[in-house]
Amino acid sequence: KPYAEKFYKSPAWKNTAQAYMKSRSYLCERCLRRGIQRPAEIVHHKTHLSPENISVPEIALSWDNLEAVCRECHSELHNNGLTKDHTDLFGGKDYRKMNQYTSGSFDRTANAKKI
Repeated sequence: KPYAEKFYKSPAWKNTAQAYMKSRSYLCERCLRRGIQRPAEIVHHKTHLSPENISVPEIALSWDNLEAVCRECHSELHNNGLTKDHTDLFGGKDYRKMNQYTSGSFDRTANAKKI
């Protein structure tokens, strides 16, 4: 979304998202609740950002409003698949590679480990 482009490129967001992902061991929190280990690729805002709240740090940057999710869970959350504004939340960094995962789309079963 155009109003969010500057925010997602900001050092504040990049640092927050990176630290949050690291704190969650780069694993999808929703999948973990189902007993499955799957790499997280997106830091999702539970309360979605809007032009009215994007400048409110308690919403945009608070860890209480964030969730590390895989692409499939993120699609389910938005009920219509990923849009362009969710594809590069980390300034071009591919956290899958940082965690020795291959790039490309993930097969839910191929990359999942029951815990």
